[in-house]
Parts: sequence; structure tokens; C-alpha cells
Amino acid sequence: PCYRCRGLRSAAPAPQFRVQSLASFRGRDSELAVLRQAMRGAAAGNAQVMGISAMPGAGKSRLCYEFAQGCRAQGIPVLEARALIYGHATPFRPVLQFLRAWFHILPEDADAIARRRIGHRLLALDPSFAADLPIFHEFLGVADQADPAPRLDPKARHARPPDILRRIILAHGAAASVLILQAPHWPH
Repeated sequence: PCYRCRGLRSAAPAPQFRVQSLASFRGRDSELAVLRQAMRGAAAGNAQVMGISAMPGAGKSRLCYEFAQGCRAQGIPVLEARALIYGHATPFRPVLQFLRAWFHILPEDADAIARRRIGHRLLALDPSFAADLPIFHEFLGVADQADPAPRLDPKARHARPPDILRRIILAHGAAASVLILQAPHWPH
């Protein structure tokens, strides 16, 4: 069968939890406590990376959802992305999702609106990001034909986005935030 793409929508990392009637969350107090302790450590300046793994259906996504809701209730920014089983050809997809969420870029936004949001957010962090805007616009797929990214050799072009990301993290690093990357269960 043939299908027509009628538009884009924001990827909800855990769409099953976006409904009003959820069952009570029980039996994961110790796991939630570990995540909250890690968050307290991150808020104190000690970056944390947590990995959650278990058999399908064990409640990993619900645990992440409950933790994220608690963080949001405390005013802690939460960015979510989901790796897709068929996304192996686009390894940066979760990074792009995080960045689009951080810049508040919606799928229906025109490229010019996305560029304005990127510029506003980056220049508020550090005006020296101005030189990197065309590169970052290109990386996020909203390049401006009137202001193309500078020509760089492939190795330098490949290194620029991670370098810009490091600078963003350092410039924004004083505030605690949560990044949740959910990966599907890969076939064996």
C-alpha cells in the first residue's frame, strides 16, 4: 500500500501516558527515590547519567514519566526524545529532538521562525554564538539560503555541531535539567 504524509507532529516520547486516566503508580518507590537522589546530585552540580533497563512491560516508560512529571512540578526543565527502531539511519535523531524541544521548535514552524528561536536562545546564552548560527541552522535542517553555513572541510563540518553543543551545555550548565532518552526494545 502507498501512504501520503499529511504533516508532522511532535513526537510524544510516552504517548500512552498523555491520557487523563492512569492507574495509580505503585511498586516503584525505590527506583523513583534513586532517580530523585540523582536529580538532587545534579542540582548540586554533580552531573548524573542514569540507565534504566528491564524486560518489556516492566514499567520503565511509566517510571520515566512519573519522574519527569515530578521534575516539571518543581520547575525543572525536562527534555525528552525517543530513539526509533527504524531510525538507525539517523543516529542524531534523538539529539535533534532534544534541540528542537530546547529551542521550542514545533514541526509546523516555518524555517524562518525556527531560525529566529534558535538565534534568540543561543545569543541570550552567549553573543559569541552568532558566528555559529548558520552551521547550527544547517544542522537542525532550517538553513537560510541567504546566509549559508561557511564552507568547511568534511572533518571540520562534522566536528562543529558537537563543539557547539558542548558550548551550549557549558553556557547553560548552571541550571539543572533532565534529559530523557527512551529507546525501544531492539529485536534480537
